[in-house]
Amino acid sequence: MEFKGTQGEWSVEQELGYDCDVIHEGGEICWLGLSDVSDEEKYANAQLIAAAPELLKELQKIKLDIEIGV
Repeated sequence: MEFKGTQGEWSVEQELGYDCDVIHEGGEICWLGLSDVSDEEKYANAQLIAAAPELLKELQKIKLDIEIGV
């Protein structure tokens, strides 16, 4: 399975009391804006989203290891 999303490192920028952005080289991938969710939970959700490309890469390695019987 090939990752078809934005390539490269994703990171999180947070403005306390307002929003969190998942960004890539200055461009916004995802915005977690005003809601009833706490800043702490919003930031944790943004970190999980930002880790998606790396998580997929690791899952692909595990899948391959299982397929070749490592």
